[in-house]
Amino acid sequence: MYKNFYKNKEKTTLKKLQFGLIVTLACQLAFGPLLAQAQTITDLHLPAPGSLVTQSAAYDPLLLKAITINADNPFQFDFIIDRGHSALTGFAMKEASRKLIKYFMTSLTIPESELWVNLSPYEDDRIIAQNFGFTEMGRDLLAQDYVLKQLTSSLIHPNKELGETFWENVYAKISQQYCEAPSLENSGKDCDIQSLTVDTFNKVWVVPERALVYEHGQTAFVAESYLKVLLESDYEAMRAQHKKNQELTIAQKEKDPRLSDLASEIVRTIIIPEIEKEVNQGEHFAQLRQITHSLILASWYKKRLKESILAKVYVDKGKVPGVDVLDRDIKNKIYAQYIEAFTKGAFNVIKEDYDPVTNQVIPRKYFSGGKDYTALSQTLRIADDFAMVPETGQKEINKILQKTQEGTDIFTVKANFEVKNSYMQADAYATFLAKAQELAGYDLNEKPMSAFVEWMDETLNSLDTELTQEQMTTLAQQLDISENMVQRIYADTNKMANRAFDFSRRLPQDEKNNVFLMRDAFSLYAASRLLGDKAHAFYLSKATFRMVTKIAIMADLLIPQMIMETKRRMSIAKTSSVSRERFPEFKQAFFTLLEELVSDQPLTNLGQENQNLTKVRDNIRAAINSLTDYLNNLGLSRDVLAKDGIRFIDTTKTGSFVLFLEGVARLMIKETGLLAQEAEEKTDGRMFFSDLSEAFSYREDISLNDAREIESTFYPVSFARSFTENNEPIISATDSQDQKHFLFQLALLQSELFRIRNEPENRIRCGNRWRRTTGRNRRGRIDR
Repeated sequence: MYKNFYKNKEKTTLKKLQFGLIVTLACQLAFGPLLAQAQTITDLHLPAPGSLVTQSAAYDPLLLKAITINADNPFQFDFIIDRGHSALTGFAMKEASRKLIKYFMTSLTIPESELWVNLSPYEDDRIIAQNFGFTEMGRDLLAQDYVLKQLTSSLIHPNKELGETFWENVYAKISQQYCEAPSLENSGKDCDIQSLTVDTFNKVWVVPERALVYEHGQTAFVAESYLKVLLESDYEAMRAQHKKNQELTIAQKEKDPRLSDLASEIVRTIIIPEIEKEVNQGEHFAQLRQITHSLILASWYKKRLKESILAKVYVDKGKVPGVDVLDRDIKNKIYAQYIEAFTKGAFNVIKEDYDPVTNQVIPRKYFSGGKDYTALSQTLRIADDFAMVPETGQKEINKILQKTQEGTDIFTVKANFEVKNSYMQADAYATFLAKAQELAGYDLNEKPMSAFVEWMDETLNSLDTELTQEQMTTLAQQLDISENMVQRIYADTNKMANRAFDFSRRLPQDEKNNVFLMRDAFSLYAASRLLGDKAHAFYLSKATFRMVTKIAIMADLLIPQMIMETKRRMSIAKTSSVSRERFPEFKQAFFTLLEELVSDQPLTNLGQENQNLTKVRDNIRAAINSLTDYLNNLGLSRDVLAKDGIRFIDTTKTGSFVLFLEGVARLMIKETGLLAQEAEEKTDGRMFFSDLSEAFSYREDISLNDAREIESTFYPVSFARSFTENNEPIISATDSQDQKHFLFQLALLQSELFRIRNEPENRIRCGNRWRRTTGRNRRGRIDR
């Protein structure tokens, strides 16, 4: 039969090609070009908190059944996939097949010790291994764990048949063992069952119980796969790893452990078998079984092909580009929804029950609520003799072979993998670590702002490629940064890098100098530098503006008052935003007002409530002179601006500083003799977000909360309320640990920006021809 399989395989493939049934995915599925659309928690279709999850019908999903290794090319695979009950066709089939392959590749590169997820209300620091949490497979496994917890809780709902049986057994056992047993102190008629609290919080784990791979020639078949469902108390090896939560410990002290043991025993007898059936057969956990099959074949590969080139450069190396997700904070979003579900509870029900022991109707509250593949290699068995495969496994393999010969429901995905090895090499990394240690100890106190920018630039310049997870971990250890803080910085910085890169890439590609108003825009500055723009860091805040205007208290109201006067002249309510259509007119009116204020001419067109502007004209001139000196200090003289132009970029809520600085730049350019229209063409202002006008925000769908995602909470310096002779702000250092956190974040930001920048465009290669696709690239961003 097996000779016939290989003899008929070519015929079958040709037949399927003729009818378009074979799916030959992007002859290259390199770790960069793998298509990964941005997916939000909404896209995962998780059950809403408070909803019941009922048992589902048996369902065979699209499954990776076997892989064929190319002996001559270790980077080439044939993935044999069974259509199962899925009705997918065309592009949807390609994408679903691609996901199975990405599960396989993730299972290869993530070490087995990290292949676990854990949703527990008492372990928010142990949700998923960090690198695994960046992958699509980790995200999907976490989502399946959420479904598992919802199902477990729903099954013990007292209004459902299984839940009713469960609670009848619980309270029958309580009556029998807790109240009626003569050896117990609470036995007899005084037993107060109403006051007893039954702990139905039972942690459920799914682990691989059986995994068998049958080898034939260069092909490995999944012959057996079965998942076991265990209670926490039954899984001592995992329980030993868990940290105790003080709140949980206190809560447990208030409960009689005998009651919890009773509930657990009944869960084990009544509920666990139903969960296990659902996990191995039901539609709810189809994705879990897809992941398991890919994991089994990857585990086989790790065991059998340890010396292959792919194994040496990719296996257990944690190289997630190509199999990762856009939103690296997705694990925390899933966890937050899980906590909401746990708090709200589909199962948080107070039900009036008749208690036969006390002859009373009493209210009782029913409240409840990981997957672990870390021992898969120990579970996995490999057989190269068909006679050694159990009967169930033989039937499974024969079914695959029969479908292949018939050309039905089985198709082959051919894939060539290219492993990107662009990470920092050992010698360069050692140099970087030494530089990081030097930068961490650099004294930033009482230095001009340019010294901090130079410090930032040195940090960014010391990295010329992406860092691995292991390298970032070593850096964190050297800087003495806690694991919890590392997790927090990772979550913040991924969003920061993606948003900053997106913004910087959308900046007009011209010769203008891009001036980023620090501190909020430091990530935009870093991204712009990486993209080769003319990037300058310019510190300006309300405090510095008060100093340059020499108005001690009310300086921060000066520009808002100018904005209100401009709106008055345009008959726009002072609390209204400026419409997109009128924004160019608004900007021009603002700059005209600024020129009026700095001129020697009397002001005759001021509104009554803005008359105060006449009193601060000297202060506005002082501000312009100081800011001009500051720009000169950055090398941005009048002549440079007249030649190349300038663009100011900020993230503040209104963009008032951007408006004012653009006005200053126009005045500087006009002093070189250029006409007003020429000066207008040389200046620009851009906001990440502004509530002054949607035309001022770089994209309409950006909110203030989005803008906050590109900022850091570890900014290591503050304004010292003094200036150098060149009107440059002097800074004060805040906290040495903040400096280390910020340095680590800068290094991670630069690494993430390299990763994003180096992602190839969305493309498909067949043979030696490249076909460029249109629309969004793999990160969901629109190409310019």
